[in-house]
Amino acid sequence: MDNQRFRSLFGAYSKDKLYEFWQYHKERPEIYGGFLRLAEKWRDRGVGTISANAIWHVLRYEIVTSSDEETYKLPNQYAPLYARLLVWRMPEFEGMFEFRK
Repeated sequence: MDNQRFRSLFGAYSKDKLYEFWQYHKERPEIYGGFLRLAEKWRDRGVGTISANAIWHVLRYEIVTSSDEETYKLPNQYAPLYARLLVWRMPEFEGMFEFRK
């Protein structure tokens, strides 16, 4: 994968924050799958841009209402990182999200 593209998407984050995110992502791979599924659904409707937080909150709702766990943590600070990860892995999602620098 392109290092320059990675830096342009993730360069504003500290190494510690990225490490924390990658650990969370590694432990809960289903989160990315759910984020991807909802982003694809939005894209396929042809509606335009959406915020990562909007997808995040729908994902949280789906998980909480279908899970047996009493609490299921989806830290809000990871929503923009999942959007960036999605765009990094799948460039066809470029432009769906607006990223702060």
